[in-house]
Amino acid sequence: MLRGTPASLSPEPTVIHDTQQSGRLELAQWLTSKKHPLTARVMVNRIWRGHFGEGLVRTPDNFGKTGEAPSNPDLLDWLAIKFMDLDWSVKRLHRLIMLSSTYQMSSESDPKAMAIDPDNRNFWRMNRRRLEAEAVRDSVLAVSGQLDLSPGGTMLPLKNREYVTSSGTRITNEYESPRRAVYLPVIRSALYQQFVTFDFADPSMANGARSTSIVAPQALFMLNSSFVAQQSEAMAARLLKRHDLTDRMRIDHAYQIALSRPAMDSEIEEALHFVRNYQDAVSKPEKESSQRLAWRAFCRVLIASNEFIHVE
Repeated sequence: MLRGTPASLSPEPTVIHDTQQSGRLELAQWLTSKKHPLTARVMVNRIWRGHFGEGLVRTPDNFGKTGEAPSNPDLLDWLAIKFMDLDWSVKRLHRLIMLSSTYQMSSESDPKAMAIDPDNRNFWRMNRRRLEAEAVRDSVLAVSGQLDLSPGGTMLPLKNREYVTSSGTRITNEYESPRRAVYLPVIRSALYQQFVTFDFADPSMANGARSTSIVAPQALFMLNSSFVAQQSEAMAARLLKRHDLTDRMRIDHAYQIALSRPAMDSEIEEALHFVRNYQDAVSKPEKESSQRLAWRAFCRVLIASNEFIHVE
C-alpha cells in the first residue's frame, strides 16, 4: 500500500513515493498548500472564535458533515485565503480582525436585529463573554499589582515523568505563585480548583470550544476565597499609598484599574457612602485599621462584580 494523504480530504490526494523518508515533510507541505485550504479554514475559525466567543463554524473540532455549517462561508473562505496570502502570520490575522468594524461593534442589543438573528450568527453585535479561568486569575493579580510578568521557566518541582502517577499530593505551593497562569502546572490528578470553578477544560482531551457557565460557586469564590481576599488587600494598599488622591479620586482610580473606565458620579457617591459606613461599623478593637478594612471591602466588591469578569 502506498503512503499518501487522506483521499477523503482532497480531490487530488498526494502519494508519497519516497520510502526512505518519514513522509512528514510531504504531509506538512500538503497541509499548508493552497490546494488544501481546510487547514487555513480551521485555523482562522479558531482565531475568530477567540475574538468573538463563537466561530464562523460553531463546531471548531468538527468541519465534517456531522458538524455545523459555517454561518458565513464566503467570509470563512476569504479569511482563509487572506491568511495564506499573509504567509500564515497569526499576528497579522489578529490585526486584520481587530481593525474590522465587526470587532469594534458594541455589545448593546437591537430589537430589530434580535428578531432576525437572536443567536447573533451574523455578528451584528459583539458577544458579551465571561473571561476564561486563566484570565480571571491573572486579572485579579493584575489589579492588585501582584502579577509576575517574568517570562519563561518551569514551575514543576518534579523531574520528568515523576508527576505522572499520584502526583497530586506532591504539588503544594505552585498554584500560589503570582506568575502568569500560562506557567502554572497542569496536573490531571490535581487540577487547580479555581480553574475548575471557572470551566477549565479537561486536560485529558482535545477541546476546541470550552463550555462557559455562570453558576453560584463562581460568585461565592469571588466573594469568599482567600485568594481574592489577599488581592483585595493588596489593591487597597495600592490605593491608600496614593497620598496625592482624595477619596473621590481613589474611587475613580480604582474603577479605572479594575474596570478600565472612569467611575460615574453616582458610583462615586455610592462608593463613598459604602466606605464611610463600613468604617463606622468596624468594632472598637479594629478602629485603627478601619480605613484599610473599608477600602479592602470596596476593592473586593469591584473584583467580584460581573463587569470585572465579563468582556463587553
